[in-house]
Amino acid sequence: MNSTGHLVFGVAILLMVPGAFPSIATQSTDLVRVNIVVTEASRERPVRGLEKENLQIWEDDVAQEIVSVTPGSVDGEYVLAYKSTNSARDGKWRRLRAKVVPPKGLDETTVTFTVRFQAGYYAPGLTPGN
Repeated sequence: MNSTGHLVFGVAILLMVPGAFPSIATQSTDLVRVNIVVTEASRERPVRGLEKENLQIWEDDVAQEIVSVTPGSVDGEYVLAYKSTNSARDGKWRRLRAKVVPPKGLDETTVTFTVRFQAGYYAPGLTPGN
Protein backbone atom coordinates (compact mmCIF):
# COMPACT_ATOMS: atom_id res chain seq x y z
CA MET A 1 0.00 0.00 0.00
CA ASN A 2 1.67 3.21 -1.17
CA SER A 3 0.37 6.57 0.01
CA THR A 4 1.39 9.91 -1.32
CA GLY A 5 0.34 13.22 0.10
CA HIS A 6 1.38 16.71 -0.94
CA LEU A 7 2.10 19.41 1.56
CA VAL A 8 2.32 22.88 0.09
CA PHE A 9 2.81 26.17 1.87
CA GLY A 10 4.64 24.61 4.79
CA VAL A 11 3.22 21.14 4.43
CA ALA A 12 5.30 18.11 3.41
CA ILE A 13 4.84 15.62 0.62
CA LEU A 14 4.43 12.33 2.41
CA LEU A 15 5.68 9.25 0.66
CA MET A 16 4.98 6.19 2.75
CA VAL A 17 6.68 3.21 1.21
CA PRO A 18 6.14 -0.17 2.88
CA GLY A 19 9.37 -2.12 3.04
CA ALA A 20 11.50 0.72 1.68
CA PHE A 21 12.81 1.68 5.11
CA PRO A 22 13.35 -1.53 7.06
CA SER A 23 14.73 0.34 10.03
CA ILE A 24 11.57 0.75 12.08
CA ALA A 25 12.48 -1.03 15.25
CA THR A 26 11.10 -1.61 18.68
CA GLN A 27 13.32 -2.65 21.51
CA SER A 28 12.88 -3.90 25.04
CA THR A 29 12.52 -0.29 26.17
CA ASP A 30 9.42 -0.04 23.95
CA LEU A 31 10.93 2.82 21.98
CA VAL A 32 9.96 2.86 18.34
CA ARG A 33 12.62 4.19 15.99
CA VAL A 34 11.61 5.48 12.57
CA ASN A 35 13.99 6.60 9.85
CA ILE A 36 12.68 9.47 7.77
CA VAL A 37 14.34 11.28 4.89
CA VAL A 38 13.43 14.94 4.34
CA THR A 39 14.20 16.73 1.09
CA GLU A 40 13.23 20.05 -0.42
CA ALA A 41 10.76 18.86 -3.03
CA SER A 42 11.52 21.07 -6.02
CA ARG A 43 15.20 20.07 -6.18
CA GLU A 44 15.29 16.93 -4.03
CA ARG A 45 17.96 18.57 -1.87
CA PRO A 46 18.43 17.10 1.61
CA VAL A 47 17.02 19.21 4.42
CA ARG A 48 19.59 19.57 7.19
CA GLY A 49 19.37 20.90 10.72
CA LEU A 50 15.86 19.84 11.69
CA GLU A 51 15.27 19.45 15.41
CA LYS A 52 12.71 17.56 17.47
CA GLU A 53 10.30 20.52 17.38
CA ASN A 54 10.36 20.45 13.55
CA LEU A 55 9.01 16.90 13.31
CA GLN A 56 5.72 15.27 14.25
CA ILE A 57 4.62 11.63 14.07
CA TRP A 58 1.32 9.83 14.52
CA GLU A 59 0.69 6.13 15.08
CA ASP A 60 -2.78 5.00 14.06
CA ASP A 61 -3.87 8.69 14.05
CA VAL A 62 -2.66 9.24 17.63
CA ALA A 63 0.03 11.91 18.04
CA GLN A 64 3.19 10.52 19.62
CA GLU A 65 5.73 12.40 21.71
CA ILE A 66 9.12 12.25 20.05
CA VAL A 67 11.80 11.40 22.61
CA SER A 68 14.82 12.04 20.40
CA VAL A 69 15.91 12.92 16.87
CA THR A 70 19.36 11.94 15.65
CA PRO A 71 20.99 12.21 12.24
CA GLY A 72 20.74 9.12 10.06
CA SER A 73 23.36 7.54 7.84
CA VAL A 74 22.56 9.65 4.75
CA ASP A 75 22.20 13.39 4.25
CA GLY A 76 18.69 14.55 5.14
CA GLU A 77 17.89 11.39 7.13
CA TYR A 78 16.68 11.55 10.71
CA VAL A 79 16.00 8.80 13.22
CA LEU A 80 12.98 9.61 15.36
CA ALA A 81 12.47 7.71 18.59
CA TYR A 82 9.18 7.68 20.47
CA LYS A 83 7.48 5.55 23.09
CA SER A 84 4.22 4.32 21.60
CA THR A 85 1.08 5.23 23.51
CA ASN A 86 -0.26 1.82 22.45
CA SER A 87 1.40 -0.68 24.80
CA ALA A 88 -0.50 -3.72 23.45
CA ARG A 89 1.88 -6.49 22.39
CA ASP A 90 -0.59 -7.86 19.88
CA GLY A 91 1.50 -8.16 16.71
CA LYS A 92 -0.90 -5.90 14.81
CA TRP A 93 -0.02 -3.43 12.03
CA ARG A 94 0.42 0.15 13.22
CA ARG A 95 0.11 2.84 10.57
CA LEU A 96 2.48 5.82 10.74
CA ARG A 97 2.15 9.38 9.52
CA ALA A 98 4.82 12.09 9.79
CA LYS A 99 5.00 15.82 9.18
CA VAL A 100 7.67 18.50 9.01
CA VAL A 101 7.00 21.74 10.86
CA PRO A 102 9.08 24.35 9.03
CA PRO A 103 11.70 26.15 11.12
CA LYS A 104 10.83 29.69 12.20
CA GLY A 105 11.74 32.29 9.61
CA LEU A 106 11.29 29.94 6.66
CA ASP A 107 9.06 31.33 3.91
CA GLU A 108 6.36 28.67 4.03
CA THR A 109 4.72 29.87 0.82
CA THR A 110 7.65 28.85 -1.37
CA VAL A 111 9.03 25.69 0.25
CA THR A 112 7.63 22.20 -0.09
CA PHE A 113 9.16 19.19 1.64
CA THR A 114 9.20 15.55 0.68
CA VAL A 115 9.18 13.18 3.66
CA ARG A 116 9.93 9.50 3.03
CA PHE A 117 9.41 6.83 5.63
CA GLN A 118 7.89 3.39 6.09
CA ALA A 119 4.09 3.41 6.24
CA GLY A 120 4.01 1.47 9.52
CA TYR A 121 5.24 -1.53 11.45
CA TYR A 122 3.99 -4.62 13.19
CA ALA A 123 3.80 -4.28 16.95
CA PRO A 124 5.76 -6.79 18.98
CA GLY A 125 3.77 -9.96 19.46
CA LEU A 126 3.26 -12.04 22.53
CA THR A 127 6.09 -14.44 23.20
CA PRO A 128 6.42 -17.12 25.84
CA GLY A 129 7.63 -15.68 29.11
CA ASN A 130 6.34 -12.13 28.41
